[in-house]
Amino acid sequence: RSFTATDDVTLSVEENAVKVTPRGTSKRARQQWGMSRTMVANLVTGVTAGFKKELEIQGVGYRAQMQGTTLKLNLGYSHDVEYVAP
Repeated sequence: RSFTATDDVTLSVEENAVKVTPRGTSKRARQQWGMSRTMVANLVTGVTAGFKKELEIQGVGYRAQMQGTTLKLNLGYSHDVEYVAP
């Protein structure tokens, strides 16, 4: 994924950190400043930590287990639900 900043913000790399600064004091510059900072933070997190999704199953009688790369869910249906992990 790529990100192209608008003309309202300035991106610079200082001491192994990406710095995002607004070019003015207008409302649009401040909006783009926050959005650009968030986009850069998300890109860095995606590269360093990768995508992760945690599921929490609540209730009585529910069960989940991994069998190889397949997630087997027992959710109270007459059959188990199997989901192949990407």
